[in-house]
Amino acid sequence: MFADILPNCKSLDSKGDNNYLANIEVKIGPIKGQFKSNISLFDFNPPNGYKFKVSGDGVKGTMTGQGEIQLASIEEGTAVTFLAEGNVSGIMARVGQRLMEATGKKLLDQGFENLKKRILVPS
Repeated sequence: MFADILPNCKSLDSKGDNNYLANIEVKIGPIKGQFKSNISLFDFNPPNGYKFKVSGDGVKGTMTGQGEIQLASIEEGTAVTFLAEGNVSGIMARVGQRLMEATGKKLLDQGFENLKKRILVPS
């Protein structure tokens, strides 16, 4: 299920204890690259959320990031807060520097749309 939510995730394999190996494709402007990525989930605070770290290497650069997902009960259901920061280096960062923020927002929007499709029950 987790691979279905991550945008452009081509494969996701458990390494045990909330650690995963993912093959993620990222496109920034005209540059597309595959990243072999390690994802770790930690500091679980059920039902309030958890933290995560990701690091990936590819031919066209490297990426790292960390963040937190916070959940809160509200009258209408559950509020989701997503806090994250990341870095990209290599040719992807040099060529796509101006497009980095827009690409990040697009990927987050895709991820939340994928999550919404997975959890909403058809009426």
